[in-house]
Amino acid sequence: MCEPAKKLPEVTPFEEVQRLTGPYEHENVAFARCKVCAKAALYYSADIYDDFWQYWCLIDEAEKAVLAAPDDDEEPQRPARAREILGRKSTLIKGPVLGFEWCVDGAQVLEGPPW
Repeated sequence: MCEPAKKLPEVTPFEEVQRLTGPYEHENVAFARCKVCAKAALYYSADIYDDFWQYWCLIDEAEKAVLAAPDDDEEPQRPARAREILGRKSTLIKGPVLGFEWCVDGAQVLEGPPW
């Protein structure tokens, strides 16, 4: 369930393990894992003008380290690093209208607007 398949999940096959950004930001980043096989994953969500988009992809240890690295300055970089990783991976997307879909060639990740 955590990798592209013809049958789409009805609920996310991933569970959040550790949030990396605050819960009230327009973009959220967290470590997650597959509920079945326990593989490490990235979770990213964005609130785009009241439409909620969610993205998940499997990640390796090097990508976990990139995401866990502290931000360099006052502007958060974790969301940008998460979007970059998602753009290279097979990604499970849940949009506000169509529900779940797999993007196997890297996702065009929608970025939340600065409020």
